[in-house]
Amino acid sequence: MNRRPFYDQLRRMHGRPQDQQLGLDYDGSMPGPADANDRSLKLHSKTEPRLSRRTRPKPLGPPDIRYHGVHCELGIHSLPHRVILLKISGTDIGEFATAPMKSLDDLIQSFGRIRLFIDARDVLGASIEVSGDWAAWLSASKDMLATVTMLTGSRFVQVTAEFVRRFASLEGVMRICTEWAVFDQALAEASDPQ
Repeated sequence: MNRRPFYDQLRRMHGRPQDQQLGLDYDGSMPGPADANDRSLKLHSKTEPRLSRRTRPKPLGPPDIRYHGVHCELGIHSLPHRVILLKISGTDIGEFATAPMKSLDDLIQSFGRIRLFIDARDVLGASIEVSGDWAAWLSASKDMLATVTMLTGSRFVQVTAEFVRRFASLEGVMRICTEWAVFDQALAEASDPQ
């Protein structure tokens, strides 16, 4: 059985990660003038929109709560107006077990209903078990979450986030961003409304 056409079709649909890093279209060619603005051909753009002075995020100090593992780092920042920022980097394989979720539960106990921002722009991946654990936690906590806004840095993490949103029944509550400027603007507006 020849599987070559299947793999060719899959590559045309999803591209190869090295193609996106080089700014190439899915067929390996450089974007031409006709498709230079077609964002459906790329996972993310190399140039991001500029933020105005009002929406530019303020520099964050060290996280209030920090977890550092061999494969992953996770920091939790408490911001004004019941905004919690969860920054994750690396590959989350469950090194921290349920500790970050317990920390978030403690913050929810202190603040009440929160707006959760998840910055996963530097996440390389997450195991199925970890994704399931986060989906279960989000589902159990959804009454205490006014909004959830998540920034993804790769198509794989975006697909995982969409699975978590569906599993946790957070449609209408959870927003998934693929551009850092959109996420940073939403975070700045939520933590400093004027």
